Amino acid sequence: MPYRRCAALLILCFFLGGAEAACEPVAVSGPPEWLASAAQEALSAVWQEMSPRYSVEQKAEMLSLVAGRLFEGYEVSSVEVQAGRVHLFLTPKAASDWQVRIVRPQMSQSLLSWFEEDVKGVDSSVLTLLEGVPVEALRWGDRALREEVARLLEERLPGWEPHLLVKAEEKAVSLEVSFSPSPPLVLFVEPRIFSRSLPVFLVSGLREDVIETLSPIVGMPLEWVSLHAGEVEAWAKKSLEEERIISEARGVADVRFKPERLSRLEAEVESSRYTVWVWAAAYAGTDDRYPEVGLHLGRKAQPFSGWDAELYGEWVLEANDADLESRWGLRWSPWLRIWLGYEVAYPGEEGWARLWLEGGVKKPYFWWRRNDDGQDNWGLGYRITEHIAIELHYDERDDDSLSLRALGNL
Repeated sequence: MPYRRCAALLILCFFLGGAEAACEPVAVSGPPEWLASAAQEALSAVWQEMSPRYSVEQKAEMLSLVAGRLFEGYEVSSVEVQAGRVHLFLTPKAASDWQVRIVRPQMSQSLLSWFEEDVKGVDSSVLTLLEGVPVEALRWGDRALREEVARLLEERLPGWEPHLLVKAEEKAVSLEVSFSPSPPLVLFVEPRIFSRSLPVFLVSGLREDVIETLSPIVGMPLEWVSLHAGEVEAWAKKSLEEERIISEARGVADVRFKPERLSRLEAEVESSRYTVWVWAAAYAGTDDRYPEVGLHLGRKAQPFSGWDAELYGEWVLEANDADLESRWGLRWSPWLRIWLGYEVAYPGEEGWARLWLEGGVKKPYFWWRRNDDGQDNWGLGYRITEHIAIELHYDERDDDSLSLRALGNL
């Protein structure tokens, strides 16, 4: 009967991976689980080297002698042999009084607040691991403690490798936990700043300021920076909105951070007070159009909650004969980046209904207008960078009504 039970147990051990720990020939109790597992692993290795000629009782006696010599700080209080397994019970000779100190790495004060929030309560958790453990036990259990602390910090501090240092003090034993960054690291942050309401020559000057602001995250672990991507975005947003140019225009920044080794930060900055566009355009595929430069100046208001309105003036100068067209209009945005409006163009005092569907960088956009005579003028484009866009241009008034237009924001 005992033979059948043993055979059944071996079959279960073979087929049930989850029961693998229960089928170990050696079990250890007494120390904390992380330390008991290390002791059990060592004794199981000793068990495998023992000759099969020895009985289980003889092996248990030898394991008891080995454990007494191997596991400093502990002694074998009892040994049980049951169903072909050896169960050793270890008790500490003298428990140490532990203190745990978290050593913060060298970093910017801005990042240090994130780190301190991540490690809040970690000292108490590590102290719980050491409760009742003699300091001598770390001579053989240091690797197990390091792995347990690393597992404990895996979600809190991804990308940081913990290092442990034990110091004997007058009334206690101190465990210092320090950290070093693990690759991959953030090597650079590339900001891209775009605005539909402020000229490029103003917002592009903010790029260097953003690089300087976010420079502290260079050299930090990529996994950890990814964990704090939201804080990076809030940090960059605050920095941009505090710039004099943006604050005077009552600008609002929408920031998206993409953490990578070469990280990208995309920011759209829009003024709630003014709109200023300056552009130059060149046409291909038509003899009716010449290069031109344009200027759009607008004053925004919000007469109703969530509805932006703008009074604007536009001036378009053709390069061939310096003909100047001016447009005066009113437009409003009932939803997101959609604008509807009406304008009057001079000379000729011609009225136009207008529609804008605005896009961003690496996104399409569309605009359309129709005059009082029912003639259409529209453009369907794609913004390649903050500075350059390519557009399919249509003007029903021209003989070559369809052409390709390249625009550069100034």
